[in-house]
Amino acid sequence: RSDVRQIEMAGDKGERATRVAGVDQTIDTANGRLESVMQLFRLQADAEIAMTAGVELDQLVEDLVYDHAGMLEDRSFDVSHSIAPGIRVTANANLLELLVDNLLSNAGKYTPAGGQIAVSLSVDGGRFVLDVENTGDLPDALAETAFTRYVQGDGKGGNTGAGLGLALVASIAQKHGFDVSLRQTKGGRVRARLTGPVGGDG
Repeated sequence: RSDVRQIEMAGDKGERATRVAGVDQTIDTANGRLESVMQLFRLQADAEIAMTAGVELDQLVEDLVYDHAGMLEDRSFDVSHSIAPGIRVTANANLLELLVDNLLSNAGKYTPAGGQIAVSLSVDGGRFVLDVENTGDLPDALAETAFTRYVQGDGKGGNTGAGLGLALVASIAQKHGFDVSLRQTKGGRVRARLTGPVGGDG
């Protein structure tokens, strides 16, 4: 409503166009938050989800890294990745994509300008290990509650979000029997780690 009133008071076409773009962005943000809430409620309602064997986790992660890289590099972030090939898992591909997308978005949101983001995917003893690391600080209190719904951190891009991204990550991981954690490393980075069993020929 505030944006609409600003359009009414705009002095020229250029200003009105800028205000209209702001309305579009506000609607997109609201829709994204609503969809996140709906997904979260579905996951926490103990509904069955379809699983597929042989989901190519390595390709999924690589595609999402490339999707995010352009936007992150535009914000002067140094983005690197190391992805082992041939890693397959049994999963719901759409939900797994949403999980990884949220981890990458979260890293971008809480990385200081000019910082670094590193993504790695490997196998260790029959389990995959996906690490998404970013430069920055993680308060101990936030590390303990980050996966709780509506808990927000101090977004470095000026937007703290709705506190739903990591709650979705935790719910999706739980549905798949994966483990997820968030902690401060000794190297001055924040590390989100997802692990789970590999396997499935598709």
